Amino acid sequence: MNKPIAELISTALNNEMPASEIEKLMEKPKLMELGDVAFPCFTLAKKFKKSPQVIASK
Repeated sequence: MNKPIAELISTALNNEMPASEIEKLMEKPKLMELGDVAFPCFTLAKKFKKSPQVIASK
């Protein structure tokens, strides 16, 4: 179910992180009104040495 979204994120990251790894990081939001899928950007922030806010905005 999350695989297509993970593939889009991977493509946006120029395939620097595989979709399978991204899919493992995806979660359900605490409140369903916030969406169907949540993707915490902390792992990407650490990997790319940028703030989570910068990663999320891109």
